[in-house]
Amino acid sequence: MSFDADNKDLYLRQSYKEAKESFLALCDLLNGYLEEGDYCELYTCWVGQEEEERNYDFDQTINLNNIDINNISIFEKTLLVIRR
Repeated sequence: MSFDADNKDLYLRQSYKEAKESFLALCDLLNGYLEEGDYCELYTCWVGQEEEERNYDFDQTINLNNIDINNISIFEKTLLVIRR
């Protein structure tokens, strides 16, 4: 899912908007908990897919001090490292 998706489908636009707001809320929460230099790892997958092969090509690190939500794409079975 890319937060800068330009889709004409009203449902998809609303879904992307809500995903963007939710992710920014998570980043805000983590920013309050993590100390400078700390990080959090999130693995994104559906329940039951935890043992399936990871998409290493789409793993990414997100820096809370310099976040550009429009350049973040989150894919299934990838690792997100969120740093402060």
